[in-house]
Amino acid sequence: MKGLVKIILLFAIPIILSACIFDDEEEKWDADKVCPETGTNAYGMPNRGTFTDERDGQVYKYTTIEKQVWMAENLRYRLPYPYSYAPGEDYSYVDEQKKDTVYRRDTTGLGEIGKKMQSKCTDADCIAAEFVATFGRYYSLIVNGDGHGPLDWDIVDSVCPKGWHVPTRTEWEILFVQADGNTERLMKVVPWRITATDECGTSFIQGGSAHPPQISYHDNIFVSSSYWSSTQFNSEYVCIVEPNLFRVMEDVNLYKMPIRCIKD
Repeated sequence: MKGLVKIILLFAIPIILSACIFDDEEEKWDADKVCPETGTNAYGMPNRGTFTDERDGQVYKYTTIEKQVWMAENLRYRLPYPYSYAPGEDYSYVDEQKKDTVYRRDTTGLGEIGKKMQSKCTDADCIAAEFVATFGRYYSLIVNGDGHGPLDWDIVDSVCPKGWHVPTRTEWEILFVQADGNTERLMKVVPWRITATDECGTSFIQGGSAHPPQISYHDNIFVSSSYWSSTQFNSEYVCIVEPNLFRVMEDVNLYKMPIRCIKD
């Protein structure tokens, strides 16, 4: 009888184990369910595709994650300084000694940026254009383009293309939930981030931030990615987001950061 029991157990254990494995597989995160490449979304649009910003003719990729539709590229729309900036563009600052506004165009860092991007460009203008095409522009959504303070709602409400808006904190958090705690699913596959999988086609990229005339992108480009939300934390700070860390920060906002828009 004991021998018969042993035989039964020998056959039963693999069946039990395979059943457990099958259950686990059913619970695994599935890009085909969360963010399928084909089919249509709630807006009647293909789940992934492109649209044109009628203001400047820029064409952007977009992707659908559950009920959300996100731009799959950083915003490139140019606003007057200090509300937007990109390496090699004009910027201004106040010279405290002369009590005067100084206007500058700094291209000194573009050579190093070109090397990091593995660019084939041979001049500063070409590198600057390639940077914007890859990383978009840096923006300030704060009144007067400052680093801290209340949101300038005229800018917030108009910076994204028609039919799109700057995401709220809640909309960012929903995105993170949909990615099921795996940052690699949201990050663009690039030479400096070889572990990214970008399964939902969001293609978030580590573009750093900027603070003219002390440009910080030399230090944090390719390392961090901070984005704007439209949620004011208090009178001085706005909630900002780091998709590569799945983190919403409530106690700091950098001077200028990229923007990702979400469909209305």
